[in-house]
Amino acid sequence: MKSTPLLLFILTISLSCKAQNIIPIFDDTLGPSGSYYKDMDNDFNSFVGEWKWEEDNSSFTIVLDKFLFIAEGQSNSDIIAGEYRYIENGITRVDELPFIPDTNNLIDHNLWGGIISLQPQGAPPCDECQADSRFIKITIKDPTKPGRYGDLIMVHFNENGQEKIRIQLFNGAFLPIDDPTLENPGLLSIPEGIYTLIKQ
Repeated sequence: MKSTPLLLFILTISLSCKAQNIIPIFDDTLGPSGSYYKDMDNDFNSFVGEWKWEEDNSSFTIVLDKFLFIAEGQSNSDIIAGEYRYIENGITRVDELPFIPDTNNLIDHNLWGGIISLQPQGAPPCDECQADSRFIKITIKDPTKPGRYGDLIMVHFNENGQEKIRIQLFNGAFLPIDDPTLENPGLLSIPEGIYTLIKQ
């Protein structure tokens, strides 16, 4: 009878493990509420770190990290999130790098998301990439233009021993979520286009 509490403990742990469905993000399968969408192949890991594009007197720097996003009472998911700085012709247009939050709360980040796929629509061209390279799609928020969002589709590759990511940046929706009185502020501060960033 002394083993009864131990058996109950093991049974409880066993049932709780089975209760959560683990679904690979890359699989693109929709699971029931309470599922865990996991980066099973660690695709996000290749994008973690600081990356920089430079051209003449302009630069685009992003810092990304991997988080577990916990949605209370809903599904959980691995995500990639971070911040960025954009300098255009020597003028800083956006600089959120000093304020990088150490949190999995999406609202706290200006870069977040994590859709993983092979060659999605709008993917940047990448002759240097392998045929089976996986692309990551994330959202970009412009903190200088409330309600202005866009999309980044990025791919990781190595060129001559140097880690790089190539990004296709798109203007996206105007979403005055926090303040319905906001007027459309125009396009993102960062021009649409293709950027190749080098790991720092």
